[in-house]
Amino acid sequence: MEQKEQSKGTVLARVKQDGVKIHGPNSPDVLSGKVPEGHREVVFGKESFREVDYQTAVELWGQETADQLFSGVKEE
Repeated sequence: MEQKEQSKGTVLARVKQDGVKIHGPNSPDVLSGKVPEGHREVVFGKESFREVDYQTAVELWGQETADQLFSGVKEE
């Protein structure tokens, strides 16, 4: 089986990352009845750019989207 060589180029992808607090059974807010157990609360949100290679793009968004993203990328 012939192995296809992957592109070494990368693209910038915008990502939004949220820090989430999940309230467990010993959370003061759960014990006081303020929120139910398992309640998720966003504690911070941050948007940033990440550099991804072709293989990572395929894993994250699928083959078709990765092909579109890398259609104009030139190998160095």
